[in-house]
Amino acid sequence: MAYPDVILRPGRERNIREGHPWVFSGAVASRPPPVEPGGIVDVRDSDGVFVGRGYYNPASSIPVRVMTRDPGQNVGRAFLSRRIQEAYALRKAWIDTKRTNAYRVVHGESDGLPGLIVDRYADFLVVQFHTLGMDRLRDPILEALQHVGSVSGIFERSDVGTRRAEGLETQPVGPLSGKEPPERIEIRENRVAFWVDIWKGQKTGFFLDQRENRLASQSFARDREVLNCFCYSGGFSVFA
Repeated sequence: MAYPDVILRPGRERNIREGHPWVFSGAVASRPPPVEPGGIVDVRDSDGVFVGRGYYNPASSIPVRVMTRDPGQNVGRAFLSRRIQEAYALRKAWIDTKRTNAYRVVHGESDGLPGLIVDRYADFLVVQFHTLGMDRLRDPILEALQHVGSVSGIFERSDVGTRRAEGLETQPVGPLSGKEPPERIEIRENRVAFWVDIWKGQKTGFFLDQRENRLASQSFARDREVLNCFCYSGGFSVFA
């Protein structure tokens, strides 16, 4: 499949080839002919050599977010499904789901899916579409998420400020498929139980990225009094 081309200024392809997923507006020498915002484009260096493929937003200071550096990969349903399954397999490989059933399944650029966040809370998935390009791919993404383990429902928490910078006015919150989640979901993190509010809680409901820090805090807290300032839902307090 042929995609429209975005041509870079001389020397600006280096960061992309080294793994950076963003093309900043100042790096662009020539933009493609009219492309629907959110559409897929090819990024080429000043000599016309393929550098990467991603989605395009002419209104953003980051007009292209690269999804693949393989010219043989077309960005479609099969591509998105494979990326999501790879991300899920990576988490399953090192998270003991008997001890922990709340974790990040898809972490945006780190999983080759820039602008997409997917968090798991017990049997529910919570998704955030941060960018215009990823928002336009929501249907095949939701289809692929139906196969991420046993899922009771998928819930959206795209109430993030980055959407405004992408020209997206709405910040949707609510169920997308399956069962409607309860007001609070009980999760386990290293066998410790918490209640999580995915409807109104911060981020997608819980600061999942602090899991290892919460566990580590136990060794520092033993036989001590602990003051947990700005504790949100008290995750560090419970582990302490």
